[in-house]
Amino acid sequence: MDKIKINIDYKNLVGLTKAVDSVNVSNGLEKHLKGRRHEKMIPYLEKLDYLLNHPDYVGKNPKQPDTSFECIKVIDENVLVAVKLDKKRDYYFVASVYDVTQGKLDHMIESGRVRKVDK
Repeated sequence: MDKIKINIDYKNLVGLTKAVDSVNVSNGLEKHLKGRRHEKMIPYLEKLDYLLNHPDYVGKNPKQPDTSFECIKVIDENVLVAVKLDKKRDYYFVASVYDVTQGKLDHMIESGRVRKVDK
């Protein structure tokens, strides 16, 4: 399992209950992406450090508002990195990586689910 150091104050940025200083990346993430038919996101796994530390948009999963957050980076595609808190072991981990259509991103912005990160 790899660990990515986080340089952004996600706790205050999206209103989490626990500060985020690092995010774990499971060795099984690639297999998870293949199983969910997100194969085209596999090349972005090498860029997770960059994606998590330089997002264009951040927000929360409304189903888990206190223990998860989402980062979106607009590259060739809108790449969303979903991060969750493992409450038992008390660490954040990358739960999934997938692409978001421009229409879906626009809806997420309009609904307030995500907001632009000031650079």
